[in-house]
Amino acid sequence: MLFWKNRHIKTLNGIEAARFIDKMKQADPRETFLIMAKATGNFKRGNYQTSPKEE
Repeated sequence: MLFWKNRHIKTLNGIEAARFIDKMKQADPRETFLIMAKATGNFKRGNYQTSPKEE
């Protein structure tokens, strides 16, 4: 089960859950947010940022 701010977002089962766990174990801290966004379907909205923009 995936939660964000104490709200249930999505439940992963079977192969989907296994793939998610494997990706999270191998990811660095910056990649984990993108993996989570893709798993929940929020990656299409563009409401995430992997790192602050440098000027």
